[in-house]
Amino acid sequence: MALKPSSVGTALLLGTLLIGCGSTTPSDTTAPTVTLTGTPDPVTADGTLTLKADAKDDTGVTRVEFFEGTTKIGEDTTAPFEHPHPVNAIQNGKRTYTATAYDAAGNKASDSTEVTVDITANTAPLRARSWTRTSARPSRVAPSPCCAKARRSAPSPRAPTAPSPSAA
Repeated sequence: MALKPSSVGTALLLGTLLIGCGSTTPSDTTAPTVTLTGTPDPVTADGTLTLKADAKDDTGVTRVEFFEGTTKIGEDTTAPFEHPHPVNAIQNGKRTYTATAYDAAGNKASDSTEVTVDITANTAPLRARSWTRTSARPSRVAPSPCCAKARRSAPSPRAPTAPSPSAA
């Protein structure tokens, strides 16, 4: 059965009663605020990049999701909102990370930061040097005994000489 007001005064009274009974309640439409930082920046050694999201909302933040580009890399549901992310030399270059904060009503807000990864890979030398330089002039390394013996028994690279006239 629908209520039909019989006069303007009754309509106002009915409207007031309906509002007072809570038939229309305001909903949370305010998105959280979030600020993202990444430390260290720049990253210069293999290890962990710590992403920190300072997220706030008038009714509370329920979770923060962390992304590298468009790939989700983690989530935190309790303040302080942080995510440790492993980094190495393969990731060298500028990387964009994003934090998206949510409140209980589903409102969300995001912030991004760019972090530079500049890790120099440590590589072993191809061969170790076994001599030290003691003068400005480079020194010669003496051949091993096996090589010296081979040189003595090898024929001389000089052209053969003609027999002397007295030998005839």
